[in-house]
Amino acid sequence: MPVIGTAGHVDHGKTALIAALTGMDTDRLPEEKARGMTTDLGFAHFSEGGMTVGVIDVPGHERYIRNMVAGASGIDGAILVVAADDGWMEQTGRHAAVLRALDVPILVVAITKSAIVPPDRPQAVAEDVRSRLAALRAGTGARMDALPWIAVDSIAGTGIGELRELLPRLLVAGLEPDEGGARSAATPPPAAKAPRAATPPPAANAPAANAPAAAAPSPFIFVDRAFKLTGTGQVVAGSLRGGPLSVGDEVLLLPAGEMLRVRSLQRYGEPAAKAEPGCRVALTFLKSRALIKRGDCLAGRSGTFIVTTSFYLALDAPSSAFRPRPGLIVEIASGTTHIEAQAFPSKTAGFLRLSMDEARAAAFVTKTGQPVVILRKGGADILASGKVFIVGGGVATERLGIESALPAARTALPSLTKALVSFELARSGCLRLAADQAAPAETEAEAAPADAEIADEWLFAHERWEVLRRQVEEAAAEPGGCPVAVLAGRLRLPAGADKALILRLEDEKRIVVTNGRILPAGASTAADATLLPKNLALLAESLERSGASGLDVALDQRPGLKKDLALLCRAGRAASLDGRLFLSTAAYAGFVKAILRDRNIDSPLSLGEAKTATGLSRKWIIPLLNRMEDEGYLRRRGEERIVLREGPH
Repeated sequence: MPVIGTAGHVDHGKTALIAALTGMDTDRLPEEKARGMTTDLGFAHFSEGGMTVGVIDVPGHERYIRNMVAGASGIDGAILVVAADDGWMEQTGRHAAVLRALDVPILVVAITKSAIVPPDRPQAVAEDVRSRLAALRAGTGARMDALPWIAVDSIAGTGIGELRELLPRLLVAGLEPDEGGARSAATPPPAAKAPRAATPPPAANAPAANAPAAAAPSPFIFVDRAFKLTGTGQVVAGSLRGGPLSVGDEVLLLPAGEMLRVRSLQRYGEPAAKAEPGCRVALTFLKSRALIKRGDCLAGRSGTFIVTTSFYLALDAPSSAFRPRPGLIVEIASGTTHIEAQAFPSKTAGFLRLSMDEARAAAFVTKTGQPVVILRKGGADILASGKVFIVGGGVATERLGIESALPAARTALPSLTKALVSFELARSGCLRLAADQAAPAETEAEAAPADAEIADEWLFAHERWEVLRRQVEEAAAEPGGCPVAVLAGRLRLPAGADKALILRLEDEKRIVVTNGRILPAGASTAADATLLPKNLALLAESLERSGASGLDVALDQRPGLKKDLALLCRAGRAASLDGRLFLSTAAYAGFVKAILRDRNIDSPLSLGEAKTATGLSRKWIIPLLNRMEDEGYLRRRGEERIVLREGPH
């Protein structure tokens, strides 16, 4: 159930064309009737060839460019409307630029008012439009030479039937001129191709800590109309995207944060129990306290939806030279909202940071990829456009980290996916390849920089890989080798990345893994590599017998004890808490496991809870927790500690 929209200059006949196409007058406001000019979004629909097509009419006057962006954000394709008498006008170009920025394909050019011009005029206008669109979309892979056009006249009815029959065929064929697939209106498109997907762009290669398991697409709606009905309450409408939505489902209202339950649902004006993505819907909710308005986002619970006051934009190629003075006040339009923001040029060309105050947080469908149009404050000029690249940068320390990694991302543009992979590798040194099956092929290893190291499903920056490789080989060379669990704590990698690293190094015969220990490549057996001198073996056995009691070197004055314990630590038979207190490796792992048992990642841990879990005194528990922080299990936050990863199994 696709939704299409109009685009074009004021008074070029968009509303009249929709009325002729659908039989519906989309000018619903009294002032629109009085002035004969569309000022807000209008909605209609028609059925043809077994398909219901929603239609959004947008205002053409430059004063209402923000409403045009809101309307275009909810459509799958556009009819570019150009009057035969005027031809291409300033606002035609602005609307075409918005469509390009939002990745909305122009399905067909409608040359209106064709009955009042000489017979050869519509074709001349169409050829001029194609030429201008080709120039506007240079470098995007767009083909405009075969873009369909139809001469129409809404009053005389010329071309209306042809256009009405053509639109569903173009939509079913998934015709997207921006991807080089344009064809003449006279050439019937194949019928086997699926419609254009209405899913949000995937967050291609998130860092491993943020990489969720693949899930069904989650529904979302950018609200473009909201009103109240007596006896019904708030009614909101928009184009459903992502996934299906049913009566009784819960949705999150953003940026307010209130959870709402769908009470009733209409699809193209008809009551329905369920709606599929790609159609116009109207919703009411149970017990809604918030005042919902245009620009809000209704998001399914399972999706990745972000509310932020600061983010970086990857500028589109035509906007890559845009470098405003720091702090320039602009308006950003994304989804159906437009809000004020401050623009700050990045140190790396091709990127821009946008910052909003807390009261004007912006809601995004995914962490990356959502289109944004930047407008001159209070004006109609489009200053730039781009895609959300990285959310964050509101704090100076975070901003420094982002800025330091952007040069690596710049080399991979214009591919947003490849730029994100390069960025995350430069920032974190390690990330997991995307597992989302909806993602394009380039989100797999093909998106990796040429010098990246690949181990199983993980990517490593080459410099980080070399450091990690040396760490593993040095650990393997320690007396008795190194237990895998101990090494994992030293490497401080995301869960799973350490195993992938060790497996690849083992495959390359740089190390040997035997009985849970990492040994040098030349070690033949675990017994050969773990053999300790008699004095160290006796000390290790004594420490292991002591169990939870451990050993305090301040209370044991045996000569050379600290040196022997250091050797046992290197051999993986002892764990030093603070250079004074020592535990056997098994006892330390047992305490870590007890502390982290049944605790979720990011959950808080108090000192009292840790003491209760282990039975240790303050003398032992604080050094133990400090070591767990050093090994990446915990992080301090005030008087509490935050769990960062699971304990040993």
